[in-house]
Amino acid sequence: MYFILCAHFWPPGELTQVGAECRSFDLPGHGADATPRGTVTAATYIRAVVEQLERLRSPVVLVGHSMAGYPISMAAQQRPEQVRHLVYFSAQARPAGQTWAQTLDPETRSTYEALAAASGDGSYTVPEGIVNSRWLSSLHPESRLAQSIRSRLTPQPLAPLFEPAAPYGDLSHIPTT
Repeated sequence: MYFILCAHFWPPGELTQVGAECRSFDLPGHGADATPRGTVTAATYIRAVVEQLERLRSPVVLVGHSMAGYPISMAAQQRPEQVRHLVYFSAQARPAGQTWAQTLDPETRSTYEALAAASGDGSYTVPEGIVNSRWLSSLHPESRLAQSIRSRLTPQPLAPLFEPAAPYGDLSHIPTT
């Protein structure tokens, strides 16, 4: 079984130990990906996932974390014969027409917009206070795991946050977790 993991912080080690073949990659403008953040759109994310699918011959388990939930869904619509299963790992699913920005509280949204305006490249880095209180709230802020996660955070493109989700097609034929 082949897994494509859309999250740079999730190393495929544990899955390979049980015999799975894995490919892990960063969405454009995230993690180690060098795509200029000011050029990234939701379509860029979707295209990146489709390109990963096109490199493989057999159906895959497509795993998306956080914002990658939307692009894996859209990529599965474009290449349904190549997707065996969709896994949404703490991923955001949005109804058609909704933006990711609309899922944020107004203060967080304003913070991201101000940081992106000041960055010069249309990106923002999630402030440590938000990371600790929203993403790592079950961890002690100085724990080894929390420090490791924070050390891998990188600036993120702002523009995709404001793009409305396109209507989803029927994905009922693809098992979902």
